[in-house]
Amino acid sequence: MLSPSIWNRKSKYMIFQSLMKIIQRIVKLMPTSFVTFFKRNPKLTALYSRTLVKSGLFYGRPSTKKLEILTKELLKKQSEQFRHNQNKTSNDFSLLIITSSSDIDACLEMLLDLDSPSFSKILFFCATEDVEKVIQRIYSSPITNLKWRVSSRLDGLVDEEPILVINNDDVLVSSFTTLISKLTSSSVDVCYFDRAFYSTNGEFVEPELYPDWNADLQLSTSYIRTCVYFAKGKYLLSSFDLEPSKHFVANWMINNFFEQCSRQVHHIPIIGVFSPPEPSESLKMTRELLKYLLAQANIEDVTERGYIRDIQWKIENEPLVSLIIPTYNGKDLVEQCVKSILSLTTYKHFEIVLVDNNSDDKEAIAYFHELSNHEKIKVLRYPHPFNYSAINNFAVSKCNGEIIGLINNDIKVITPQWLEHLLCIVLREDVGSVGAKLLYPDNRVQHAGVVLGYGGGAGHAHKFFPRNHDGYLSRLAATNNFSAVTAACLLVKREDYLKVGGLNELDLTVAFNDVDFCLRLLEIRERNVYCAIAELYHFESISRGADDTKEKSERFQKELQYLRSTWRTYIEHDPAYNQCLTLKRENFAIVDSSEYIHAISELTPQ
Repeated sequence: MLSPSIWNRKSKYMIFQSLMKIIQRIVKLMPTSFVTFFKRNPKLTALYSRTLVKSGLFYGRPSTKKLEILTKELLKKQSEQFRHNQNKTSNDFSLLIITSSSDIDACLEMLLDLDSPSFSKILFFCATEDVEKVIQRIYSSPITNLKWRVSSRLDGLVDEEPILVINNDDVLVSSFTTLISKLTSSSVDVCYFDRAFYSTNGEFVEPELYPDWNADLQLSTSYIRTCVYFAKGKYLLSSFDLEPSKHFVANWMINNFFEQCSRQVHHIPIIGVFSPPEPSESLKMTRELLKYLLAQANIEDVTERGYIRDIQWKIENEPLVSLIIPTYNGKDLVEQCVKSILSLTTYKHFEIVLVDNNSDDKEAIAYFHELSNHEKIKVLRYPHPFNYSAINNFAVSKCNGEIIGLINNDIKVITPQWLEHLLCIVLREDVGSVGAKLLYPDNRVQHAGVVLGYGGGAGHAHKFFPRNHDGYLSRLAATNNFSAVTAACLLVKREDYLKVGGLNELDLTVAFNDVDFCLRLLEIRERNVYCAIAELYHFESISRGADDTKEKSERFQKELQYLRSTWRTYIEHDPAYNQCLTLKRENFAIVDSSEYIHAISELTPQ
């Protein structure tokens, strides 16, 4: 039973949250001119934001009922797009269905219900023992008026013709095949789509709206499992033995991760199929694929967290990591940060490079002098005006590490293996930078990857979510790719840091320099990775403070404008996000009518 004092605290919190909900509604009803006027006051805006954060309202996702309404609206708009583009092309393609004899009846019923399908023939891929039974069931159904073939051998089933692959229990969205016909005349090699779910018990299941090709998310969750288009059926022939099971598409995609083939994987944010809800278990890789991966990494299935694999890449050597920590005074913060690194970090081949930027506090200066005598710590002086980018560029020129770690002075280590977790990822040739999961002291998420477009600039995915929440598509709990990660805790290879010219010290002295840096890494075709299992506390901007003065606000707006003008393409379409997810809040909710702006002609690659 709860004590009266706990009840009182809970009641006060509920009253506070209710009051903030009322204030939110009032703000939404206010004329735009009034809202703009208040936004010009940085202190008032900062107060309102901080109060909303304390109320917990930033975390909340739409209710199930609201999500169901938004999903229906989304499907309606996409259906209108299909009708608008119908009959514009008539190119043929094959439909490949991964099936078995025990579950083909529903599949045949789905095929009969399709409106004017565009595919030329249907291919059934099943186990050897199921071939005859599948053939018999097809013969006894009205589907015989369409061309079809059944085989247990993929190489004898597919050819040069374009092909769409689905599972036997998928239901194709009405008129979706008209979009596939449009793709056959494009240069796209491989393309996947979003999917919704049909309920088996009457309960609504939220659709899965995917990012563009996210190699690490596929490796950790197998998020692409069905509804994939191939410009040539022969592309399906893999170097690994892919069996006719529900794991077929997922494993082909994982295989693509290792092959690094010239065929790029595209994504169109259109719902192509309805699938049945799936159990919370990881899809199994083929034995060959798993064996190949185990030669490079250690894998653990985290089944209690859903579709998540914890993959730890093997570190062949132990490169020196230079952890750069800029600071102005902040003795207590630096002491907490340095002590946590030295006492908890299990990876030992690192150096700490503390950069003193004009500190004038005697206790801080004395402490920094004391640190300079430590064998693992180098203290540098940067006697110039504060410029976060310039400070780090200066430190990189003075340190010795093969790997550069950008660390804020308000970071506290809580995962002893944090450096191994980050290091084993950044050492991969295909990775530019890697960032950690950063938490506020109350265990809510501060950083779990950066999404372009939030606030017209950039923001943190899943901000204010609880620490142990899986997040949307398990992206909070699973290691995956984002367009950018925060430099509050970021690792990058020295050669890559220098290759893209380091942080931008001319245009981005304080804000968005990490986002700009990561996007430049992305431009040289290197992935940026958010590592979900490397967790640290981040006492955000304690030393720098909030942008609540006129001077700071003007500087922030100038840097925001630079980001918008330089990286407009990514802000308009972040490849690590989905265009049908909202940019109004960091909660991965479905867009409402005011945000839905797409057209099929714009979504289809040429």
